[in-house]
Amino acid sequence: FDTKESVPANLQDINDGLESFTKEIEDMGLNNSVTILVVSEFGRTLTSNAGGGTDHAWGGNYFMLGGAVNGGKIVGQYPASFSSSDATFCGRGRIIPTSPWEAMWNGVAQWFGADID
Repeated sequence: FDTKESVPANLQDINDGLESFTKEIEDMGLNNSVTILVVSEFGRTLTSNAGGGTDHAWGGNYFMLGGAVNGGKIVGQYPASFSSSDATFCGRGRIIPTSPWEAMWNGVAQWFGADID
């Protein structure tokens, strides 16, 4: 789905689907054998456009979940503020990422047993 004209109500559908899937994986005893990655192909502005949606921006949103995931962390640096005085802010709700999007794959590669040295 796209959010250029409005932020979709189907975000709840994604939440419900992930919740159902993770519950099923846990019920099957596979929680530590499955990792789920949810990715966006590009970032979106934090501020709304005239249509009530969002425009293309830097820094996408990605998250990972699963029983073997050491979670509760933000990869990169979270903005100190969302004001124009923040070094990562570049206008109209666009945030410059502090880490490449590929950074999340490092942990996945290690989980698969890849030698990262």
